[in-house]
Amino acid sequence: MISVQDPTENRLHISIPGDFDSEFAVEARSQFEEIAETWNGDVALDFMQTHFVDSSGIGAIVFLYKRLTARNLNLEITNIDGQPLDVIRSLRIDRVIPIRSHDMRAAS
Repeated sequence: MISVQDPTENRLHISIPGDFDSEFAVEARSQFEEIAETWNGDVALDFMQTHFVDSSGIGAIVFLYKRLTARNLNLEITNIDGQPLDVIRSLRIDRVIPIRSHDMRAAS
């Protein structure tokens, strides 16, 4: 289950624990939909505890991104490295959704 921390500075931080695979994406997508409909600030997805993402996880991220941008809100991916960062870059998602990796040089 995703962990939604207390909002600060009109920004919601969502921790993605474990693998962001098809099983987790189903759960996350319904929670992302609720967040996109009710939250009135920007959102940061924190990948600190995530070491794997598959196409279902990417689909859930894009789902959230589209719904937030439709409401003029922003999405950022934080603390991402390793395989998830490689996937995000190979799909060129980092050109649309800002990312901050563990190693700031890696996000440049």
